[in-house]
Amino acid sequence: MATKDYDFYSEENKDKWSRILSQPLKKITYQVHPTLITEDNALFYLERLLYKLLLRLVISLPKTILDVSHIVSNSFPYPLAEWALQEAEAIINSSRIMAKRMPISIPIDKIGPQIAKEFYCVSKIDSKVVIYLLTVIDYMAADILKLAGNFVKNSGRSRIFESDIRVSMNADQALMSLFSKDMDPKTITNSLSSFTDSLPVSNGDANFTDAMKEMVSLEGQYIRILQRIQKILAVPFQTKEPRVFPTDIVEDIFGNLEGVIDLSLSIHGSLQDALEVARAEEDQDNNVAAAGTVFNEHSSAFDFEEYNDYARNYETMVHTLDAQFKQPWVHNYFKDYFKHQFNCTEGEVCIFISTVKYLLPKLLLEPVKHMAYYILEMLPTMLKICPSESERQEFKDALDGMSKFQSITEALIRSDKLSVDALNIDSYILNRRSRTKSAFQEIKEIQDRIEGDTKDLMRCSQLIKIGDLSLHQGGYKKGNKCQERRVFLFDCLLLCCKLSSNKKDVYEYKLREKYELKKICLVDTLDTEDASNGFEILDSKNYKMYFQTSSQEIKQEWLAAICYAVTHESFESKLEDLLKKERNSIQFELPSPDIYKFSAPDSDENIVFEEAGENLLNIRNPPIRAATFYKLVERLTYHKFADPALVKTFLTTYRSFATPTDLMESLIERYNIPVLEEEENSDVIWSHEAITQSEKLRRYKKEYLNPIKLRVLNVIRHWIEHHPYDFERDPSLKEQLSQFLATTGEDKKMQKWVETIRRILNNETLISCNFNNYPPPIEHIGEGPPDLPQGVPPGCNLFSYHPVEIARQMTLIQSEYFRAVKVNELIGGAFTKGNKEEKAPNMVRLTNHFNNMAYFFQKSIVQMSNLEERVALVNRIIDIMQACVELNNFCGMMIIMTALNTSSINKLEHTWNKVSNSRMALVEAQRDTSKDHSYKLLKSKLFTIEPPCVPHIGMFLTRIIHVECGMKDTLSEFPNMINFTKRRRFCDIVGEIQQYQNQRFNLIQEKTIQDYLLAQTPLLKGSDADEVETLIHQLSLDIEPREQPPPKIARQYPQLNLHSQGYRARGRAEKKKAGGIHNSESAFALDSQCDPTNIAISKSRTLQVMPTQSDASRDKVNGNILDITGGETDEIPPKIPPRISRTKDTPPPIPLSYNTNTFPRPSPQSCNVAPLPPRLEIQSRQSLQNSLAPPLPPRKASNELDVPPPRPSKPTYLHSQV
Repeated sequence: MATKDYDFYSEENKDKWSRILSQPLKKITYQVHPTLITEDNALFYLERLLYKLLLRLVISLPKTILDVSHIVSNSFPYPLAEWALQEAEAIINSSRIMAKRMPISIPIDKIGPQIAKEFYCVSKIDSKVVIYLLTVIDYMAADILKLAGNFVKNSGRSRIFESDIRVSMNADQALMSLFSKDMDPKTITNSLSSFTDSLPVSNGDANFTDAMKEMVSLEGQYIRILQRIQKILAVPFQTKEPRVFPTDIVEDIFGNLEGVIDLSLSIHGSLQDALEVARAEEDQDNNVAAAGTVFNEHSSAFDFEEYNDYARNYETMVHTLDAQFKQPWVHNYFKDYFKHQFNCTEGEVCIFISTVKYLLPKLLLEPVKHMAYYILEMLPTMLKICPSESERQEFKDALDGMSKFQSITEALIRSDKLSVDALNIDSYILNRRSRTKSAFQEIKEIQDRIEGDTKDLMRCSQLIKIGDLSLHQGGYKKGNKCQERRVFLFDCLLLCCKLSSNKKDVYEYKLREKYELKKICLVDTLDTEDASNGFEILDSKNYKMYFQTSSQEIKQEWLAAICYAVTHESFESKLEDLLKKERNSIQFELPSPDIYKFSAPDSDENIVFEEAGENLLNIRNPPIRAATFYKLVERLTYHKFADPALVKTFLTTYRSFATPTDLMESLIERYNIPVLEEEENSDVIWSHEAITQSEKLRRYKKEYLNPIKLRVLNVIRHWIEHHPYDFERDPSLKEQLSQFLATTGEDKKMQKWVETIRRILNNETLISCNFNNYPPPIEHIGEGPPDLPQGVPPGCNLFSYHPVEIARQMTLIQSEYFRAVKVNELIGGAFTKGNKEEKAPNMVRLTNHFNNMAYFFQKSIVQMSNLEERVALVNRIIDIMQACVELNNFCGMMIIMTALNTSSINKLEHTWNKVSNSRMALVEAQRDTSKDHSYKLLKSKLFTIEPPCVPHIGMFLTRIIHVECGMKDTLSEFPNMINFTKRRRFCDIVGEIQQYQNQRFNLIQEKTIQDYLLAQTPLLKGSDADEVETLIHQLSLDIEPREQPPPKIARQYPQLNLHSQGYRARGRAEKKKAGGIHNSESAFALDSQCDPTNIAISKSRTLQVMPTQSDASRDKVNGNILDITGGETDEIPPKIPPRISRTKDTPPPIPLSYNTNTFPRPSPQSCNVAPLPPRLEIQSRQSLQNSLAPPLPPRKASNELDVPPPRPSKPTYLHSQV
């Protein structure tokens, strides 16, 4: 039982708990702050805090919800306790719990069993207690991330780091009280200093993808500055009634800013598209975001001439703005404008006027700085770290095309029209060099240098300006003595300090005045003969402080900086409201449904969603209940959001209601969206009252046309990657796709996607066959298998091989047969049809093998006339069965248990009486599992084992038939729409089959044993099942007549060694399973020999196993063959979580198979592979992109399974006729 010192990250426990919460915490971040990204170090830190909180809650082993409530009430500070308990009560009483749709992000099915096992030492505890506990944890995670996200947004950043969480928690008294024991005191004290340690710093060694993300984020911040000018500060100049400022004056002040904004939006959108393409290619070697291509395209089209023209006109813009403010009426105009439009106080009006007069020129300089940043820093850095030679060349060409701007700025500097300092690309307005780290260090250093009350500095996130000013208290009065002050301007505070006179003092400054920027009034004073270059600040009590600078330029710098600090937050809020209103006001003029059928609006005639209930609130894409084919394709490629689950389900099941040709034609039609033409005479209008036609067209392309095109290509990529057999069977479909790609590739924005699709289509992707350890050596009896004389029954050969090796070879055969089953073989119950050999060859092969092996074991037993030999053979078969169990081969176990449970074998009373007690215990342990036709026990075992494994295929086929026959293809109330709920159910079942097809066994093939096992085909030698069963029954009566002693028959085969070697490997300890997850997608032929030097093979597109859907009918089964449709409709069984990906520096892999006679031992250097930790939550899909099937979804907890009761026992044969 765990104690209060339980360590979640010890060597013993880290594989159980580490990183389980990473993905849920990312989901919570998206819920509370959709625009922010949480870095890995922040996720790991928060995960540690939450685990420590969980330990506090469970260490006293609460048994009821009331117990948990008392613990939370006593240990959580107010009001966190009240809020958390309210959330938990709401969730536990929610109808979602009854529907088993967990409304929280924390994975209950993963953490719940761990809590029961590690702390309670039982298999399960009350599920409501677990849900209540984890709801509290989920609420605390959301609360912390919400607080940290607010802090990050106020700092003008888009990423949450560990230090953001530390700083924000340090500022919250309730959280500090709750977690103070779990936080390092030094960390709390130095939270600002530690903040800087985790922030990224641009350097030549930076990862290219991370640099791309930072560049996209920076470009977004830059666009926000331009939009602040356009939609807030430029608006007073654009009033039409009455026209205050002439049009030519407005154009002189703002120049071609509109063109710069359009170009910036285009670059930003293209960079986002390039990142999306790179994410889609994470499993490829050349997944480099095409940033160089983006800049070179704009450079080649001379788009950056907008910046050249802007730089030439900047001096005119500033002089025109300054000239306007020299006119007396302008000040009064702005005063009336801000007072009425913003409903401002007198103090706020003064600040807004100063913002337009002093801050606007600084903001207008940002495009010039940004272009200089492109040329001098960003593009050269990307050129240096880009791993792709082609992209590096694109960056070089882009720089060459943008060189004209550098000559323009140099000419302006030489003519004194622009200063070098003005082009400093790093400023408080836009931080382009990721210098947030040094800024926070300066805040901490300044705090340590000032004597006085500086604790409020903890709320500041940016140091804006430092300088020396002369201070006149009470305002300027002639004759008053001024005082020199060192002034520190932060984003929240203005500190005025005096230099310490005592050189021995540990503090350099003494705090004299401190101002809250939100409470001050800034007054721009006019110059007089006595006082010039000054400004006044009035505090909340209207006490004046006159600050005097040494020059007019310094005064303008200070006023601009103070205006930025005071108005930044309010302007950002105002801008967000304006953009939101603008987004809602723009209605896309979509093409007519007569021209473009996918633009038809949603209605009850084309799409119906699942009934909206409490479990569907706040879901923007509720599950589709039924829809027409074209509406499904529209939702498959929806412009507002991506739906990976819908893509998987649709591609798995579409063959039940459409052909591959129908899908290809509809996707091509969906891609070819009519482009709305820009109206003539739609001049660019500088107006906040109307949206220009060009803006509508840009929004149409960005938010409708481009997303749809990208998602169409993404669907095609998933189609050919996961369902290639559609293209292999129909060459015309492949030709149609090739022609479409040829025309699509002409669009440069789509070239990267097209190249990726072509590589997959042409099988150009290489993958490796990796295991994480050596396979066990082949087990032989003595020096090797003996040669038996001719005429000996096949069953005698079971004595010739080690039981473990027979089980291994059975496992390899059955694993390959199971993994070879394709999705299309399950569509429409193809495995039950008359032409099943043609439509479902792999499924028929697997069922025939199952039945043949079951009959083979029965015949082998009854052909042994001698009781001693028969008992020995039963013992050996039981050993083989148990070895299959050890290997997680449930198919082999079910084969043998089916044979032993038949009446012909079960009636051999004298034989069973002599079977050892230990082996009888093994049989009894599996008897209930084999007779359970609801497969409840088998599903429970699948939940507890570690892959690889071979499940019993019958447990899936039964449920497929139930879905196919129990649900209609269309709904009665919507006969023209496809029943997509049925397809979703079918996809869930096939997905479970799929998850087990994704792993291989790390075992060596022994061809002799495999050939021997594959040769045992009683049903293929001219005998049907009834004849074979009749023969077995008669032989059973011959060797042990009813109610008579067994005949005394001498040993028929004295050369056989009747001793069984048991079900464990001989000569060395063997792990419970032949471990290792094989990450190859190519199916490995049973009789193939893998060259140890050939460690990379091309993806096979013919033996992939992917899900699909079908219509089905059911036939009945006669005789003693199992009706696999038997049993009641079952709930979807639990799913196992995905495994962690292999480390990047994995050494050369071990080959799939070895020669059967010799076992070449790889060198130790080639086997230095770190083992895979069990059951770790994967953080990205990258490690599963090369897998044969989609990632394994999470399981339900074992106590949540709703399995129907078993049917009466009957033999568990699988027959090819259902």
